[in-house]
Amino acid sequence: MGTLERLQKSIAEYLRSLSDLRFADVYAQLLDFEEAGKAEGMKIRVLLPMPLKASKYAIGPTFSDVEITIEITRDTYIAMNQPSILTASEIVSRALHRWSPPIESGFSTLVLAENKPWQKIDSNNIHIIFKTQSVLQ
Repeated sequence: MGTLERLQKSIAEYLRSLSDLRFADVYAQLLDFEEAGKAEGMKIRVLLPMPLKASKYAIGPTFSDVEITIEITRDTYIAMNQPSILTASEIVSRALHRWSPPIESGFSTLVLAENKPWQKIDSNNIHIIFKTQSVLQ
């Protein structure tokens, strides 16, 4: 498993462990099977981490800056008793902003993107953008 997959997996595992998100199904895109779920209408997906910058000093391909997108989806008809999509987005933002993944992931503390940390995709989907850097720069 590569460093980007380890980062993605560690984020998903951390979000699954939070009691504030017990109402949501949390998945890592392309790593987790997404069919079965809690059927409570809230889904949180850790999308594929995307390199923004490669380190020119590393021997092999090492990405010095990486962007992580978390997708929050809320089915209004199923999730009637669940928190709003805004509240769920705030919970995820609080949980991951300044969170440090395990050192074996190879990346440092996550921070919310400075510009446009949230993007409204439609009324049922919000993307939250985080940035991190490689510890191997």
